[in-house]
Amino acid sequence: MILGIDLGTSNSMAAIYKEGQPVLIQSRTGNSIIPSVVGIDENGCFCTGEMAKMRKYSYPEDTVAMFKSSMGTEKVFQIKDKKLKAEELSAILLKGIKEDAEAFLGEEITDVIICVPAFFNNPQRKAVLRAGELAGLKVRRLVNEPTAAAIAYGIQDFKPDENIEEEQKVIIVLDLGGGTFDISVMEMTDHVMEVIAVCGDNHLGGGDFTKRLIDLFLKENSIKEKTTAEEETNLWNQAEKAKCQITKEGRGEIRCVLNQVEYVYHITEAEYEKACMDLLEKIRKLTLKAVKESKYEPEEV
Repeated sequence: MILGIDLGTSNSMAAIYKEGQPVLIQSRTGNSIIPSVVGIDENGCFCTGEMAKMRKYSYPEDTVAMFKSSMGTEKVFQIKDKKLKAEELSAILLKGIKEDAEAFLGEEITDVIICVPAFFNNPQRKAVLRAGELAGLKVRRLVNEPTAAAIAYGIQDFKPDENIEEEQKVIIVLDLGGGTFDISVMEMTDHVMEVIAVCGDNHLGGGDFTKRLIDLFLKENSIKEKTTAEEETNLWNQAEKAKCQITKEGRGEIRCVLNQVEYVYHITEAEYEKACMDLLEKIRKLTLKAVKESKYEPEEV
């Protein structure tokens, strides 16, 4: 059995292909979304995922996150008395995902396919391969994330025009993750997909939209006092919930206790969109840049 892993900057996921359908792996805490966080617990043992994320705010010196963008570099991250490179941290995370998958499936996992950003260079890809080896896994293949997205969407199964022997499709894949934004323009000819242009921002993601909501909450309630790590964690979680609420209901609410005072903030989808216009404009400009670099016109995509 081969495990497919999306090793993300903020969150990771894993799945297998069984009986013609993809099956998402649930972690030992029952969630399919696994935070890309590595930590050391009170016993000196490594922990990953949700357990590490929960410790991140109470014991920040014991945890590290957002290390994927440093793959293939010599940057060193400090956790307590340990110094680790991004590929070593990724190996610990991959091992945790492997153990989750084995617990979920009830069988041993040895082989994996890992998704990587299309713009990853050779040293970065080698670092991912090395991380897999350190985790005790055989990496069968690295797949570009936009290619994986297009395949998952089923783009390869679209029927060509019956009057054309071979039809070329031009596809754009937008990947707005927790901490990064990637755009890929792809060509597909006769079921062969090729990335022809990439663009993005390694410092733009869902976290920026959450942060904007928190800033609005603090400004509306005129809050300038410093908050504790626990309060900051709670506020971030409330803002995340409010984002989902805005999507589902067209309006959201943040209710949070800071410095022993309860504050409430309400916002509509239109108000939130207006407040995030500069972030949306960044996304628009980067998308147009990727299309321009592909040599295609927007209407051809």
